[in-house]
Amino acid sequence: MKPKTALTIAALCLAVLLIPSTFTRIGQNQEILVQEFVYLGFSFSVIRALAFAIIGGMLFSSAYFTFLLYRQSHGKGAATVAEPSQAEQGGEAAQMVLHGRADQVLSLLAGKEDPGSLLLAAKARLAEGDWVGARPLLEASFPLNLEAGYLLAEGLQRFGESPLEVLNQIVAGNPDNALAAYRRLLAYQDSQGDWQACLDTVKTMQGKGFDLDETMILGYRYEWIRSQVDLPVNRVVEHYQKMLKQTPDFIPARLGLAETYLNSGSVDKAFRIYEQAFERSGDSVFLDRLEHYYLEQGRPEDAIQIYRHLLITKGGVLIKYKLGRLYFQLEMLDESLEMLEPLRETLAELPGFLTILAEIKARRNRPEDALADLFEATGKATPSGQTFICRQCQTSADSWRARCGGCGQWNQLTHQASQLGNTQMTQAPLYY
Repeated sequence: MKPKTALTIAALCLAVLLIPSTFTRIGQNQEILVQEFVYLGFSFSVIRALAFAIIGGMLFSSAYFTFLLYRQSHGKGAATVAEPSQAEQGGEAAQMVLHGRADQVLSLLAGKEDPGSLLLAAKARLAEGDWVGARPLLEASFPLNLEAGYLLAEGLQRFGESPLEVLNQIVAGNPDNALAAYRRLLAYQDSQGDWQACLDTVKTMQGKGFDLDETMILGYRYEWIRSQVDLPVNRVVEHYQKMLKQTPDFIPARLGLAETYLNSGSVDKAFRIYEQAFERSGDSVFLDRLEHYYLEQGRPEDAIQIYRHLLITKGGVLIKYKLGRLYFQLEMLDESLEMLEPLRETLAELPGFLTILAEIKARRNRPEDALADLFEATGKATPSGQTFICRQCQTSADSWRARCGGCGQWNQLTHQASQLGNTQMTQAPLYY
């Protein structure tokens, strides 16, 4: 019985009980209640008639409720108990999927064509590794079921097919509430190196009011510029300069601009960018570019002069390390050892540092010291070439990169010597 019906019956019974009680409180009404009257040949008082009416109503209600209980137990209710509702079946099937009982799920949902059942059957197929069987079930459940769409997109990408059509359908159907779909769309476009598509998606997301990481947007713009191999030099320079005007500390754009000048023969402009960028950020990657250029040109003395001047004007562990390492590359072992040995305590954790010291000492007839350095170096877990590290996820790399291979963030790799040593610098100009 419905709650509304039960409340109505209770209210009527209460009224029947209260009305006579209220009525009898008035003295003159008591005579009326006990006065006899004749109906169909029977003599009754009013109070007796009310009592019979209450008893009859209670007996009728009891009989009615008894009939309902009997009907529920032996009639239509039996079919309900024997055959669970669709919601109950769905819940049971979902529990079976969680517990890896895929065969039972498929048996329970056999013949069901509603989107929820198709999705659960698809999950059971996926749990068995049966993508071929799951795919048509997901396609039939989508687009009425968004979860089916996400699973379909994930499966398509995993098995080498494009999920763009599915993700675009999700976005089109839920333009203001499809952040997850937009992010998956971006991730797929990113994995394909389609930077223009990434920028288009970012623009759409910004128009919808979604918050986005500014560094990620800069990264997409940077990658797009680098992909435009047929773009005139002046246009490339213009794009980089526009980026740097908005975000001066985005190192990949500075390096990209300098490389553009170098490749076009404007060496002086490139060097000024390296100089200004190092003055601004103190990041060693700009010095690396200068050093690499001079070594390629057969002018190592110019690279040495840069570092020597920086030792006077700026100092710091990073400059000493880089000059000592350059000496080592140039076979200037005594100068290298003189520069690096005082840094031992500070840079012992730097990959490759102790190995360099050991090699110099071995070649300078100090085998015991060399062996001690080598034993200590073997306890370092990081490979000797992994001298750059990501500020975000601590992933190491053997060379500077615009984007971390671990977390995928741009503008995060830095030289480990910058973190291990004191890199405070004064603002003095760089001369060479």
